[in-house]
Amino acid sequence: MSNVDPVASSLEIAAERLGDFTPPVYERYFANCPGSKQLMSHIDRYVQGRMLAEVVELLLEPNPAVMRGYLQFETRTHASYGVEATMYRNLLSSVREVVREALGEAWSETYDHAWQVRIDALLEEILAAAAAAEESMV
Repeated sequence: MSNVDPVASSLEIAAERLGDFTPPVYERYFANCPGSKQLMSHIDRYVQGRMLAEVVELLLEPNPAVMRGYLQFETRTHASYGVEATMYRNLLSSVREVVREALGEAWSETYDHAWQVRIDALLEEILAAAAAAEESMV
């Protein structure tokens, strides 16, 4: 049995093949979630890269519950900018789509399953944190 994390492995392969995959992720994200483009219109590529690096760190964590405090802080901050809960799903899905395309024929059911499980677990934590942030703002 392998101890290699398929999400980490696929991200590494995508980075090797694409280099900086910030531009294609945000292009995909803005296409998948048009409201986010206007919301992020003041954010330059450098900040986008930093934000994506944080998203990748979250995706690399197999147990997102350990990031609960960080996620609560971030969702509260993002809510003050008008970020909607659905935007998180769209961003994570956009990262996955870009990685899947970068891997091409190397993308497998193992990758697909690992990504789905990781995104679902992360979204569960994010949505709980976002709900708590909404309640605290009322």
